[in-house]
Amino acid sequence: MLDLRDDGFVKEAVVNFLALLGWSYNDSEEIFSMPELVEKFSLDRVGKAPAVFDETKLYWMNGLYLRKMPAAELDGGLRSRIAAAYPTPAASDAAYVGKVIALLTEGLKTLNEIVPAAEFFFAEAVRWDDDAKAKFTGWPKIQEILVGVTAAVKAAEPFTAEKLEADFRAGSAAAGLKFKDWVHPTRFALTGRVVGPSLFHLMEVLGRDRCVARLAAAATGL
Repeated sequence: MLDLRDDGFVKEAVVNFLALLGWSYNDSEEIFSMPELVEKFSLDRVGKAPAVFDETKLYWMNGLYLRKMPAAELDGGLRSRIAAAYPTPAASDAAYVGKVIALLTEGLKTLNEIVPAAEFFFAEAVRWDDDAKAKFTGWPKIQEILVGVTAAVKAAEPFTAEKLEADFRAGSAAAGLKFKDWVHPTRFALTGRVVGPSLFHLMEVLGRDRCVARLAAAATGL
């Protein structure tokens, strides 16, 4: 139990999961509060077959419980992990950390997952995924794209997700390219990854200066 807690699982999810190892209430209900378990649990509904520890189900269930946690409790658990993993000025900026958490919470299955998910928000330099870098290195028009994207980022006013998306659509069309031809390399340049939260919302959180610096690094590294 302590190992699961240290791995970022919440006690309510673990208790719920363990109660279902060999026991069921009906075919449709799986999520129970502690009072509901006390009320509904009975030995006559415990099966005779050996229980199967379904790790995938535990992660799924824990994710549900995270999204049901009181906001202050969830926020505190995530902030403490970010502070421990990233002793940087950015991690000391309460407002900035709050924006990062708001952007990343939806996809978390454990509290600990916030650390790798948030890395590119706090690292000084982006750690590029090798497979993704190989994909974009030598990509047709990659340098032209990065120049166009950088110009759009520098000019966007106000620097908001909505404005950035509109400017990316206009800029890519003016360059005779598809919208995704600007989006995908920009995501890689800014995060080192090819998947993640909304590109334009993460750009707004990162801020103009970080985005421009990372685009410049990508222009010399690809």
